[in-house]
Amino acid sequence: MCSLQICDYVDDRDDICEGGGYLLWSQYVECEFNSGKKIALIVAGFLWMLALFVLVSTTADEFFSPSVASIVAHLKISESIAGVTFMAFGNGAPDIFGSIASVLSSPKPKAGLALGELFGSGIFVTTMVTATIILVKPFHIDVFSTLRDIVFYLIAIGWILFVFLHATQVYIWEPAGNVPFRSFLRILSKMYYLGYLALYAVYLLTVVIGHYVHKRKRVDTISLKNLLIEAKIQHGAKP
Repeated sequence: MCSLQICDYVDDRDDICEGGGYLLWSQYVECEFNSGKKIALIVAGFLWMLALFVLVSTTADEFFSPSVASIVAHLKISESIAGVTFMAFGNGAPDIFGSIASVLSSPKPKAGLALGELFGSGIFVTTMVTATIILVKPFHIDVFSTLRDIVFYLIAIGWILFVFLHATQVYIWEPAGNVPFRSFLRILSKMYYLGYLALYAVYLLTVVIGHYVHKRKRVDTISLKNLLIEAKIQHGAKP
């Protein structure tokens, strides 16, 4: 295909060829026949992406993180619980609204773009972000918490794979409608989206219970050490 045909194709199929957002990057690049201007547009797009990354990181560092720290300190919430609630929502909010916008911004929902963005961000966070943190400042991790998060992450990926293999379309309004009661269980079995909510609820419950069990165990350990010290003192031994 020549450049003119590619441009016509992009213009005629803007529902699947649009660049996303408010700027029509696909049309800008493919319908620009001057090589110099095309390269300039690509470079400008790359620089604009870097600027957005810097803006997001600055916002998170200057506003979001201090706000979360204040909320955690005021409510006396542990870092582990805050990490899977406030921090998780803060990190996932752009993905949530971005995915909703990708699906609802055109007559033909861009589910592929939304899912690709979610999977891509998950892979990016678990690889690039983790590697960057380790390089900048090495740290010690809690083995139990890390294994817990990995297990739930793998379960979530497995559930997504199961849904994709057993359902072509899943609507949130699918259980509604005038249907016989005997079909209720069959329809209920198609409510795959409830599995995601249930899995996250179980994950939160596991984190909360694990935190309080660990806290109780630590208190018992400290109490036992204090009793041993008192016993040594009573018997004339040095603590």
